[in-house]
Amino acid sequence: MTLIDVAVITMVLGLLLVPLITQYNRWKIDKDRGLTSQHYAAINKAIADYYFEQGHYPCPALPTLGPGDAAFGDQNCAGTAAAGGVMVGAVPFATLKIPTEMNLDGWSNKITYAVTAIQTDTATWTNNGVIRVRGRIAPDVDQCDPAIMTLENQVHYLLVSHGPSGLGAFTADGTPRQTCPGAGTTADANNCINDNEFLGEVCMASDNADANFYDDMVEYKKDVPSRIWEESLTASSDIISNAENVGINNLNPQASLHVNGNIRATHTDSNRICAEDGNNCFAAAMIGGTDPLMKCASNPGSTSSAMSGIGEARAKCQSGYTAATIQCEDGKFITQIDSNGGLLCGN
Repeated sequence: MTLIDVAVITMVLGLLLVPLITQYNRWKIDKDRGLTSQHYAAINKAIADYYFEQGHYPCPALPTLGPGDAAFGDQNCAGTAAAGGVMVGAVPFATLKIPTEMNLDGWSNKITYAVTAIQTDTATWTNNGVIRVRGRIAPDVDQCDPAIMTLENQVHYLLVSHGPSGLGAFTADGTPRQTCPGAGTTADANNCINDNEFLGEVCMASDNADANFYDDMVEYKKDVPSRIWEESLTASSDIISNAENVGINNLNPQASLHVNGNIRATHTDSNRICAEDGNNCFAAAMIGGTDPLMKCASNPGSTSSAMSGIGEARAKCQSGYTAATIQCEDGKFITQIDSNGGLLCGN
């Protein structure tokens, strides 16, 4: 092969490999970001469960500890709150009782956990956080200037993955991945200076030498965790709802329990049952026949003893019926009653 042949082959291979490498890099980034999102979901659930048990959020763990340290993954409430009353550290996975790997992002760096300090103690708890998060003016606006971004106030806590660059992150063994250069250098540096303000959803410049460079993933919570259903304190077999309105097959419930569709259950406990518009209600005891109005003998104004039907939320009673013995032939049993009152028998 001549040098020209080699050059041509090299050029062709280059043309083929460039798009393949680009696609692989995109796949890798999506995979790493997807894994980070999965870990965020697990951490948020664990923090909510911790809140339900303790009445406050956990403190961060020390990010400088590794698997060989005794307090690795434990919350450290003795840590000093950063500026603005925010405690910043690593996810306290041991305190939250989640697997060790859940405290890492898709790039094997520790996820930063920042929490409002007064919300880590029931004695100082308040429903308003002090963390601030700046983000895009709008999803379609490619704007990186923190000075003119939208500002979300009163955030309770947030999680930060420092992205592929790892700027400000700690490795799994507690070693700084990359030292934070300080405020004002790049947009990416805003999330590693440990103050009370963070950058959230912003544009991502790919050149880490650019002042607008940013590759972090930020997720924050600003509402008190709530459970729709929880176990009753008096009867472990019962569940109760803390929500104002609960919808079943209904995204906009207008009553305490608003169901669209049919319900099948072995038993129900309810005071009354109404039509979909909330009118034409009747007592649930009507179904079970325990309501006095369902008994002809006790039905006000009725002297008859036979029920001919149900209407207006009471039994319809009629006199003049003659008792008769109707039964299925031997070896068969009643399957239903037809509209004329006759029996339908089956095997």
